[in-house]
Amino acid sequence: CEAHNMLFLARPEWLRLATCFSAYGFVWGYVLILCAAATNSWHALRHPILLFAGAKMYALIYYHTMEFLSSTPPVGLAAYFGVEGPYLLSGALVLRRVLAEDRKKQMRWGGSSPRKQC
Repeated sequence: CEAHNMLFLARPEWLRLATCFSAYGFVWGYVLILCAAATNSWHALRHPILLFAGAKMYALIYYHTMEFLSSTPPVGLAAYFGVEGPYLLSGALVLRRVLAEDRKKQMRWGGSSPRKQC
């Protein structure tokens, strides 16, 4: 970790604040996704989940931009994304599930496929 993510270990104030906000400020989104998965209510909760996913993706993009543009950018990309990659992957999987569930509901209601519309 020391060789691959030196900025995180340097702990500048902005990074500590961003990490705390991400952990505690976004807890509602994690609970929401847990509820959607436990009750299979992806379609009903899609709007707040999409809002959360947008906020989380913005935070991740901001973090990675600051990480790579800092005075101590990551050296080993494989090790760096081995640790950071699951955050991106989990966001993509949640978005895939929400959007796939939305397409299923649309097809059940007699709507046409979004790809066939002009």
